[in-house]
Amino acid sequence: MANFRLRGSLNGEDIVGVVKDVVSGTAASISIGDLVVPDDGDAGYVRLIADGEVIAAAYRVYLAVSDSDETAGEDGTVKLLYAPNMVLEGTAATPANLAQAVIDTIVTVDVSGDDITVDENDTTNGFLRIKRPEGGAGNFDTDDGIMEVIANPTN
Repeated sequence: MANFRLRGSLNGEDIVGVVKDVVSGTAASISIGDLVVPDDGDAGYVRLIADGEVIAAAYRVYLAVSDSDETAGEDGTVKLLYAPNMVLEGTAATPANLAQAVIDTIVTVDVSGDDITVDENDTTNGFLRIKRPEGGAGNFDTDDGIMEVIANPTN
């Protein structure tokens, strides 16, 4: 199962598809549904987001729509989607916490192995805004933790 799924864009912004380079070193480090950011160590490249990573306002967070094809010795590429206010479906790190989640809170992610979840409790320099579920906060999925967040929120 993919970590995140595209649900659209908040204000009808165009969703752009791009292909970016991935530096060699780890084979296929990015999977469909992963969140990806620019790689500061290698200009023009992207990498998998890190656990609890602080994202600068100028950064773009992308959604992977292909697996990356780099190897230990060869650079590769990955297909990505981007839009300001991109609405994503993800899973909360601790679904039971959603009963107390604050709509419009800006949060980060938990990365554990191949799993990337919304860290609904980490409000330090986040980049995902918790979206109000249809019908209000009482409709958060506190069993499975499925929720919508807005990546790169500009409003």
